[in-house]
Amino acid sequence: MDQQELPVDHISRLPEGCLALLLSFTTPRDSAVSPAFLSAAQSDLVWVGFLPRDFRDILRRSSTPVATPSMRELYFRLCDSILIDGDDKMLWLEKPTGKKCGMLSARALGIIWGQDTRYWRWVSVPDARFPEVAELKQVCWLEITARISSRYLSPGTTYTAYLVMRLSDAPYGLDEPPQETEISVGGVQSSVRRIRLQERSTPLHEPWRGRRGRRAPTPHEVGAQSRRPPGEQDGACLPRPRADGWMEVEMGDFFVEEGGVEEAVDVRLRGWQRLHW
Repeated sequence: MDQQELPVDHISRLPEGCLALLLSFTTPRDSAVSPAFLSAAQSDLVWVGFLPRDFRDILRRSSTPVATPSMRELYFRLCDSILIDGDDKMLWLEKPTGKKCGMLSARALGIIWGQDTRYWRWVSVPDARFPEVAELKQVCWLEITARISSRYLSPGTTYTAYLVMRLSDAPYGLDEPPQETEISVGGVQSSVRRIRLQERSTPLHEPWRGRRGRRAPTPHEVGAQSRRPPGEQDGACLPRPRADGWMEVEMGDFFVEEGGVEEAVDVRLRGWQRLHW
């Protein structure tokens, strides 16, 4: 054989079932790298391996029936997100990896005084993902909690928790002082952060000059404000725009261990150091 001749690729000669089994140990993206494996890459044997182990339970919890002719189509249907548990939660798969992601509705959260119409009201918003959202009217103690079982998430995965929100045209009282967030897994603290639900428009500790109002900031102060890290103000995370027109603020990270041990993931937001009515 000529030394310049490439070796024959024997992998493509394997039975399709063997190829499908091999591809099931890759990722959805890697399984589609070769046209020679196209038929095997579309096999149910491959795509059932990319689905979460509890995908049948997920389908049972879906608010509407999910019917797809193949496991591959089911995978991509779940990547588009589905409502589960009476429309209180949303679940979807990260397309490149198949990792589970989720979102809780406002109704699934614990909101202090959330049922008191003096402080909160429940409304329907056309572009919201859930039937109802909670609108804050006024409150002196802002506290929101969420809990989810780790068994509903992907093991061996680091997650980031976000609060999805939208500010009114004239918000007030959410810029100072910063709010605090805390995440714990199985009762063990995982993350603590400071956030601002509303960006403060003036520098911290800006002096007053009588009743004529605040003095203008110096060029040094203006430069200090403009040089702050993106998405932060005085070390507190700020909301950032989402593609769907809402805002999100990062609340912290947590890790879901391997091994299938079920633990409670608790997320808490608190803002109560200064009273606002």
